[in-house]
Amino acid sequence: MAGFYVDTVTVSVVGAAGSPATVVDTLKILALPEPLTLVVQPGARSVVVDAGEISVADSASVILSGAGASITTWTASHGTADWITVTTSGGTGSGAVTWLRDVAVLNPGVYIDTITVTATGANGSPARVIDTITVRDPIVPLTVAVEPVGRRTMAVSGDGVSPLDSARVVLAGAGAASEIWVASSGAAWSTFNRLTGTGTGYMRWTRDAGVLTPGIYVDTITVVAGPATSQFLDTLEVTRAVLTVDDAVQELLEGGVLADVHKRYLDSLGNRDGVFNLGDVLAHLDRLDMAPPPELGAALIRPRGPGGDR
Repeated sequence: MAGFYVDTVTVSVVGAAGSPATVVDTLKILALPEPLTLVVQPGARSVVVDAGEISVADSASVILSGAGASITTWTASHGTADWITVTTSGGTGSGAVTWLRDVAVLNPGVYIDTITVTATGANGSPARVIDTITVRDPIVPLTVAVEPVGRRTMAVSGDGVSPLDSARVVLAGAGAASEIWVASSGAAWSTFNRLTGTGTGYMRWTRDAGVLTPGIYVDTITVVAGPATSQFLDTLEVTRAVLTVDDAVQELLEGGVLADVHKRYLDSLGNRDGVFNLGDVLAHLDRLDMAPPPELGAALIRPRGPGGDR
């Protein structure tokens, strides 16, 4: 084994001066040099990412030890995969190999490639890192929305319960098709005919203007589906009950009879084109099961636009 070893050789001659004579023998045994060795740690890398991510970086340690380790160069390369790029492909002495995965080009699935590190003359060369990437479909959070986001309707004070109204509840994202949604209202004048459903569907409700005095009333309908919520603003404009047929006809022929709120109300019950016109008056008469008065005769025989406009 390595170390210093000393012994003495004695020479004797009978009757000779200086006898016995000695020779000191020293032996030094040197340790064998440590062999050059290459190790890459870890030997495998694995990541899980969502489809659509841009890129994911990674690395592994390159460890050189033994004789000449600090001056030994190494190189790194990868296999045939087009989704991986080695960004640090060489060095001198111990260091790190780094690479980049281009996730944007990958569809959901499992992908494997091998990164190889080589150091000429080193034990353990070439060393390999098995790189595995699992690309999964992105998890889209559950969302709920109401279409439209709100509605404004009109009613006459004392009219009572309105016809059914509805709005579409749209669920999207993870589990949307099987998720249950529930709608709720804080207004005493609003009553649900359908307040819950599974997946995308419709909520339906009525409004009772019979309990309301003239004014503008706003209700916030809240729809909850799992952790997601959405709100719908339901606005009800209640007018005074002073809408006679004569008033409607006179407003149409001469103007200056009805207040704006009453004209908006008649339009909301008529063709809903945003303007008080002949179509609204005819709808009002039809609702009351009345024939048009003679003074509307001339207006009725004129060409009319969409919705009965004069």
